[in-house]
Amino acid sequence: MKSSPSNPAIVRWLLLGCVALMTLLGTQCLLLPEDDFSGSIVANERPNASITGGVLEDSLDIDENRVHFYWYGSDDDGVIQWFEWAVDDTISEEAWHRTTSFDEWIFTRATQPVGTSGYSDWHTFYVRSVDDQYTRSRPDIRFFNAHTIAPTSEILEPDPVDGARWPPHCA
Repeated sequence: MKSSPSNPAIVRWLLLGCVALMTLLGTQCLLLPEDDFSGSIVANERPNASITGGVLEDSLDIDENRVHFYWYGSDDDGVIQWFEWAVDDTISEEAWHRTTSFDEWIFTRATQPVGTSGYSDWHTFYVRSVDDQYTRSRPDIRFFNAHTIAPTSEILEPDPVDGARWPPHCA
């Protein structure tokens, strides 16, 4: 015993009629909105950012001239659009670096002499997140002490050609 119509044309017309009816009802709701709608605007919540790798606690000894930091972020009422990170300086315009990654290699240097045996410098790493409403999180911070002198180089040869001169920072 069949429970569905045997004619495919009838089935198509029934489906088409249902779609037309639903479209009409949906359009009617858009044309005549409720007048008694009330509500309140929900304030945007600040996102979060947390450092999860690299220097996990304030470190006394980093013997490399670079540190690989990892982090994540969350936003309870939206999404994270990007992260911003900085080292030492958070005031100048070029201090914050924008990224959509969850990690970054940070190059450090030590410039303060420590006795006659080496050099040392304390650094601060900051990371914060920015949500879809452009609200920034409070930065998560790590302090670490670098003991490595980053190498420097100077170009001595070849001499510039045709009477040209090396810029002062290269000579």
